[in-house]
Amino acid sequence: IRYDEAKKQYVAEVKEGEEWGLSYQGPHKEMAELLDGPDLFKHMEAPRLSYKTTLIIAWCIRLMCKDPNVRIFYAMATAGEAKKTSDTLRWILESNEKLTALWGEFKPKGKKGWNQSGFVIAQRTDQTLRDPTFQIGALDMERTGVHCTVLIGDDLVTPETVKTPLGIAPVESYWKT
Repeated sequence: IRYDEAKKQYVAEVKEGEEWGLSYQGPHKEMAELLDGPDLFKHMEAPRLSYKTTLIIAWCIRLMCKDPNVRIFYAMATAGEAKKTSDTLRWILESNEKLTALWGEFKPKGKKGWNQSGFVIAQRTDQTLRDPTFQIGALDMERTGVHCTVLIGDDLVTPETVKTPLGIAPVESYWKT
């Protein structure tokens, strides 16, 4: 199926009257069910503008609420994109009144380490864990000694990374090291 046709089909399934955006209908429901499903390894493909990253951010929040000791490593093609996602996630954790009413403040008081590259949530109970609750990585960032319980690769393959074998090599080697 061509990209244009897939996008039209996706938009037709998601659009409800005049409303656009994330809904738990059609493909969004399927994506959420995949993320929440029992399979250890998950693979999701959907066209651009299909809210994949938004759903993954929401899933990360669900994981943090279910297990405050979770350690999520979130990798993207570039550090800039990964930092934007981290900013969005931290903003939601800091500003969503429903989340804080149910689980309390996520940002620890008086502690450093609530930044773009990674953070530990205030709900963490196991203080012996070395790695943060959420940590970013990218093909253009150094990565050493990551210990995580959840590993997410989001949009690692881009038009720039698949044009040539030299472009593909960093994506493949990123997961082997």
